Amino acid sequence: MQTQSASALFSQWKPIEIMLALLFLIAPFYHHEHIGGMGLRISNNVTVWIVANIIGWISLYIGLIRQKIYLPKYFRYIAAFPVFATVSGFVTGVDNPMEWLFRLLFIWCGLLFFLGLFQHKLSQGRVDRILFIFVISALMQGLIGIAQILFVNQDLILFPKSYYGVPFGMFEQINNQAIYQVTAFVVAIYLITRPYIVKGAVWRKIVLLSFFCVSSFIISYSGSRAGTLAILLSLPFAIIGRRYFLLKYKRLTFLSLIFVLVSGGFGSSGFITVSDKMADIANGYSTSARLGIYAVSLDLIKEKPLFGHGIGSFTNKWQFEKAEFYNTHPNMHLIEGYVTHPHNELFFWAIESGVVGIIGIFIFLLGIGLTLAKTQVNMRWGIYLSFLIPIMLHTQVELPFHLSALHWFLALFLLFVLMRSNSQYSQVNLSKAALLSSRTMSLFMLVLGTVFLFHTLLSSYELGDPRRNVWQTPHAKVNPYFSDIVESTQMKSLLQFAMKNKVAEDVEAFAQWGEDYLPKEPSANLLTLIILAYQDLGKKDDMCRIMHTAYGIYPFNDDFIRGIEHCKN
Repeated sequence: MQTQSASALFSQWKPIEIMLALLFLIAPFYHHEHIGGMGLRISNNVTVWIVANIIGWISLYIGLIRQKIYLPKYFRYIAAFPVFATVSGFVTGVDNPMEWLFRLLFIWCGLLFFLGLFQHKLSQGRVDRILFIFVISALMQGLIGIAQILFVNQDLILFPKSYYGVPFGMFEQINNQAIYQVTAFVVAIYLITRPYIVKGAVWRKIVLLSFFCVSSFIISYSGSRAGTLAILLSLPFAIIGRRYFLLKYKRLTFLSLIFVLVSGGFGSSGFITVSDKMADIANGYSTSARLGIYAVSLDLIKEKPLFGHGIGSFTNKWQFEKAEFYNTHPNMHLIEGYVTHPHNELFFWAIESGVVGIIGIFIFLLGIGLTLAKTQVNMRWGIYLSFLIPIMLHTQVELPFHLSALHWFLALFLLFVLMRSNSQYSQVNLSKAALLSSRTMSLFMLVLGTVFLFHTLLSSYELGDPRRNVWQTPHAKVNPYFSDIVESTQMKSLLQFAMKNKVAEDVEAFAQWGEDYLPKEPSANLLTLIILAYQDLGKKDDMCRIMHTAYGIYPFNDDFIRGIEHCKN
C-alpha cells in the first residue's frame, strides 16, 4: 500500500515541475522576427525569462510563507560572484545606467531562480523526470535542426530559417545548439542507468534512443569545434561516473551505442554538407581573431586591474583600446568588426569588474569543487562534472549566456541537481510586519517583472515587424531595454531623410547627437554616418576629425582608408 501511494504521489506533477517543463519544452520554441543581436533582442530569450521570473519570485514567496528558506551547503560561495560584481559595479560608477542595471539584474535574477529551485524539496525521481524533459527539449531542437538542413532557405513558419543549412535549431547559432546537445547527451547517459528509464514505460526508452540518434547526427554534422571539445572532455567523466550501471544495464547501453555510432557516422559522412565558408561563419570568430581580442582585452585589464572599467563598459572601452593597440602594434591585424564580447567570460568580467569580480568567480567555482568533493557515492561526482563541463567550456570560447537565456537557466538547474542533496533550511526570523512586507514585495516584483517582460516581448515584435518603420514602435520607444536602440535607429533614419531633403538643421542635430552617442556605440556604421553628416554640412575639419577616430579603430576599412587619404590631400 505504501508503494502504491508513493507511486500515485509521484504521478502527480508538482507546480514547479510543470513550470520547468514550460521552461524547457514551450518557452524556447517561441519565435517571431526580431532585430537580432543578443539578450532580450532575441524573442525566445524573453519567453524563457518570463517563465524563470515566475519560478524565482513564486519560490521565494513559498519560502516566506513557510518561514523556512532552503539553501545549499555552499550557498555563500555561489552568492560570492553576484555580491563581488555588484560591489565592483558601484565602486567604478555607471557610464550606461540601463546596461549596468540589466547586467546586474541578469546575475541576481539568475541567483533567485537557482535559490528558488531548492524551496520545493524535489525527490530524486522528480529530478530525473525533469532531466528527461530537458533531453526531450534537446531532441526537439535537433529535429528542428534537421528540418533546417532539409529545407534550407525555406520558411519554416514557426521556426527560424537557416540560409545555409546550418542546423542551429531555435538558438540561431550553431555552437549553442551543439553545446545544448552535448549537455543533453551526457544527461541521457545518466538517465539510461536510472530507475525512471530502466523500470519505466517502453516509450521512455524509445525517446532516449531517438534522442541519441538525432543528437549524434547534429553534433557530428555541425562541425562545431566547441561541441567536439565538449564531448571529448565530458564523455569520459560520464562513463567513469556511471560505469557500473552502464555494464549492469548493458542491453540498453549497447543499443544506445549503436544508435550513436550509426547516426554520428551519417552526420560526419556529409549526406547534406555545408560549405567550409558557411561553417566558419556559423562557428563564429577564428582562433587568430580570438587571440587578437584577448590581446586587446589584456591591455584593458592592466589599465584598471582592481575594480575594472565598470559593469556594461566593455563594448565602448574595447573599441577605443583597439585603436591604442594599433598605435603600438602597427603590423597586427585584429578583427575588423564591432566587438561586443571578448569570447571569454573570465576576460569579460576581468575587464568590467576587475580582480574583485574574478575573485567572486573563483569563490563560486570553489563552491562547486567542494560540492563535487563531497559527492563520493558511486563515483557520482563524475557524472555531475560531465553535466557542467560543456557549458563551462563554452563560456571560455564564446558568449552562450548572452545569446541564449535557456543556457543560463539550464546551467543553474544542473548546478541545483549537483547541490540539492546537501541543502539545509534557514529559519526566517522576521516580525509579522516584516514578513508581510517581504511577501507583498515578492508578489509585487513577480507582477512587475512579468509585465515588463511581456512589454519587452511586444516591443521586440514591433521592431522585428517588416511592415513597420522605426517611427511605428510606440511600445519599444518607452521600453527601458529598447529605448536606446529605438533612439539610435530613429536618428539614423532622420539623417537619411534630412540629407535627401536638404534639411540642414536636422543634419546638424544628428551630428551633435552622434558625437554624444559615440562613446556608447563606436561602431563603423555610426562613425560613417557622422562623417557623412559633417560632409553634407561642409564642415571638413569636423569630418576629418571623426575620420581619424574611425580610421584608428577600423584601419582596414576601405572607406576610412580613402577618407584619410582625402583628408591628407
